[in-house]
Amino acid sequence: MSGADLSAEGDLSAQKLTAKYSPMDGVTIKKFQATTSGKIVAETAFDKIMDGVKMDLNFEGTSAGAAKKTELKINYKGDGFESNTKVNVLSTIGGNPAITQALAFNYNNFWLGTQGTFDASKGLSKYDFGANYSESDFASSLKATPKGENWDLSASYWQKVNSDVQVAGVVNMKAVGSEQASTDLTIGTKYALDKTNTIATKIGLDAAKGKEVPLSFGYSTKITDAIAMDAAASVNALNFGGQGGKFGASFTVSL
Repeated sequence: MSGADLSAEGDLSAQKLTAKYSPMDGVTIKKFQATTSGKIVAETAFDKIMDGVKMDLNFEGTSAGAAKKTELKINYKGDGFESNTKVNVLSTIGGNPAITQALAFNYNNFWLGTQGTFDASKGLSKYDFGANYSESDFASSLKATPKGENWDLSASYWQKVNSDVQVAGVVNMKAVGSEQASTDLTIGTKYALDKTNTIATKIGLDAAKGKEVPLSFGYSTKITDAIAMDAAASVNALNFGGQGGKFGASFTVSL
């Protein structure tokens, strides 16, 4: 077929065969996998249904014809608006619709969004709200998630102070307004010594873990044009000499 792209790979140890096939423009079977145990997995993408719309249909079942999981994803991206829909096809066909919906709206540098899951047997659940503001050298976000009668809140901040220095922070507040409320804060910095050497630090403060204040250090360098090294260490800032400290290093070689 003109324009078709067919490739296959076999894994003897796992006894499976995987194929990828593009039968026509805008339709791609991203994955078709069959195993000797009878498991069938198929992932199909539809990219040219209409402007801004993409769909994915994912199936998992057996060679005997039993369907274990069928999921339909519909993504739409327009001017200042994005929608992501996920449908549990098997539940919906069985009379118990299960749909997860995410919506996001953009105005200049602001994004406002929400997502939630609707199940006919449970109603609306697992929903949250979020806001994000970003520029080339600054970004911040806020997310609110209801948990029973209380809320979980999280906020993040990042800023590029100058060409060499970056700072960031994340705060999480759980069960706000309840006796079980807790807060944890993480602050990090990154400093470029020069074009090939960078150091980074991070410290965490968690009200629920009063005896631990994790402190991390990282260092990245390019030893030669072909060899790079990354090293990191972490300790408890309240007990430098105690057990639990960690150190690691990795090397990357480009040939």
